[in-house]
Amino acid sequence: RLNCFGHRDQTVEAIRRAAGKDLRPLEFDPFQEGFVLGEADEVTPEANRPLHELLIAGHTSGEFSGQEVVSMLPVLFLDVQPEHRVLDLCA
Repeated sequence: RLNCFGHRDQTVEAIRRAAGKDLRPLEFDPFQEGFVLGEADEVTPEANRPLHELLIAGHTSGEFSGQEVVSMLPVLFLDVQPEHRVLDLCA
């Protein structure tokens, strides 16, 4: 999942170009923010240096952050509402 902090469409397009393929949306994500880049071995520096460098640069600059699919599940099951406060102690 990409947590984009502004410019979401441009960020997704840049990652799609660097990956050389379309990003696969997560079927269960009601917010339509989750994408699968591929298997872990497809985003290593050895497998795809431009994509790896883009992901590192975007994360380092704070433009976006990545999230494992499994980390999205609690949000879906907890039904968090805007008035709720959530403390994530899993990190």
